[in-house]
Amino acid sequence: MLLYTNRLSLKNPGIKLNTKDPYVKLNKIILPLADFQSSAFIRSLMAVTSMDFSEDDTFLQLCCQRITSEGVKDVENYSAAEDIFVVWNVANNKMVGDFDQLKSA
Repeated sequence: MLLYTNRLSLKNPGIKLNTKDPYVKLNKIILPLADFQSSAFIRSLMAVTSMDFSEDDTFLQLCCQRITSEGVKDVENYSAAEDIFVVWNVANNKMVGDFDQLKSA
């Protein structure tokens, strides 16, 4: 997943400030789904279905769920146990493992 920011945003660390493109690539996020779901087949059916930024844009919460070939949530085979929730630290481009970091968010 690619994460972009507005070129003029304070979150932009100085990337392409003089281009006409209003957005610049900030991070490439590769979710470690293998850490949560051992079956490669199930992982191949999963996609990020929702995401939400913290109020200060430091963290990004992602929900990965099983989808159909049309790209919609697979309600026929849905099991809440297969949902994977990940909190991503945008600043250091890593998954949050220590949830004490989120107390200030």
